[in-house]
Amino acid sequence: MRYLYCIIPPILLQLLAVYIIVVMNTGNGSWLGLGAILFAMPIIPTTVAVNFIMVNKNVNSTPMKLILLSNFIAFLIPILIIGLFIIVVLIEGLIGQFF
Repeated sequence: MRYLYCIIPPILLQLLAVYIIVVMNTGNGSWLGLGAILFAMPIIPTTVAVNFIMVNKNVNSTPMKLILLSNFIAFLIPILIIGLFIIVVLIEGLIGQFF
């Protein structure tokens, strides 16, 4: 059960964040969707491996502690991708005012 709670939801969270960024940037000429995919391709499997090792290593930990640790690791990537999206939108807005 630890694997079900500590590995599957973080993967789904990261995939959902990448999907939302890609869909939001489809057809507007921005390369941010491609950047999100390229950024996520190595990161998502790495997160799965880190969470799998963490679950195996912390056998005696409480399930809630494992869930919090695995979700903390998983939340970093969507936060970085959304931050990248915000920065690009702000920069495009500023450049658009002058050109």
